Amino acid sequence: MKTIILDFDGTIADTQNVIQTTIADTLEQLNLPAVDENEIRRVIGLPLWEMFVKTAGITDDGMIKRCVETYRACFMSHCEGNVHLYPGVADTLGKLKQSGITLAIATSRGRDSLVPMLQSLGISHLIDMIVAVEDVEHAKPAPDMVLKILAATGTAKAETMIVGDTTFDIGMGKSAGCATCGVTYGNHSREQLLTASPDYIADSFSFLEEFLL
Repeated sequence: MKTIILDFDGTIADTQNVIQTTIADTLEQLNLPAVDENEIRRVIGLPLWEMFVKTAGITDDGMIKRCVETYRACFMSHCEGNVHLYPGVADTLGKLKQSGITLAIATSRGRDSLVPMLQSLGISHLIDMIVAVEDVEHAKPAPDMVLKILAATGTAKAETMIVGDTTFDIGMGKSAGCATCGVTYGNHSREQLLTASPDYIADSFSFLEEFLL
């Protein structure tokens, strides 16, 4: 493998509680009904607007826009001290980078929050390319993010692996014709991941070092 394309939330960093808290705060601020945390977890990995549609059943375009704006305005205030790398991530990324593997992130998150988090987590220097939700017409599980990275890096599909914690990541990789690896410690369970038929299943991020190096 020459290029590894990684999801961020639930794969590189544990942001689950921050996302759940921010969505709850957003709904409360806008006087909208609360939603179950398990429902939020189920849709983490989709674009933010779609998360509100699927969890809160919001269909009005104006209200969806208000939800997204409110969420983004308060998200970073919840992050300080509450977002952490999963075990083995920094060390494994460093070894993959040193070996010459290209490391890219494909995320449904926006750059406005992703870039500061990568910097605060101390791994921004290890990432060669970022494709965020605003960089493509169609978000996960469409293949657009992967195809954009492949075009920019000149990597063949057969030389690329997509690593993520949700069925949306696996679907994106499969639709792009690449190998896929689902990690079980994130937002979707092993059972959920298996429904998307990933090529590999990993219980820890360090699997990538063992498998690739």
